[in-house]
Amino acid sequence: MATLTGTQIKNTYDSLLKLEDNDGVSGVKKQVQDGLGNATPLSISTSEVTSSVAIEATGFKTPTGLSTEFLKADGSVSSAGGDLHYTHNQTSSSTTWTITHNLGKFPSVTVVDSARSVVVGEVNMTNINEIQITFTAAFSGKAYLN
Repeated sequence: MATLTGTQIKNTYDSLLKLEDNDGVSGVKKQVQDGLGNATPLSISTSEVTSSVAIEATGFKTPTGLSTEFLKADGSVSSAGGDLHYTHNQTSSSTTWTITHNLGKFPSVTVVDSARSVVVGEVNMTNINEIQITFTAAFSGKAYLN
């Protein structure tokens, strides 16, 4: 890690990172720049960090240390090793649920209503990343795919 010890403040400005408006982090996303005003691909706010370029990572850290789970591009989390799974939360009542799971396989499906009772529907495997389930009555609940 670089140190600023023994360096005059006036000689460090171009190497420091700042926000585009020279103000602090807030709820509004702001681009990160170097001290000369050159843009980086990063933007931050108090609730998100974004990048305009691909970010490569081998994992991520949790507050308790290195996790055995990995963050996927769609924001979901996948366990390292083991079988892939996905939970779909259907918040609005509907007779047809279309679920994009991105598991890359034809999963087994279990559906429960809001009272956690198992509900049987007609499952159509659209492709290896999407299914559609049709029910005789509209309801909300969860679908567990494995």
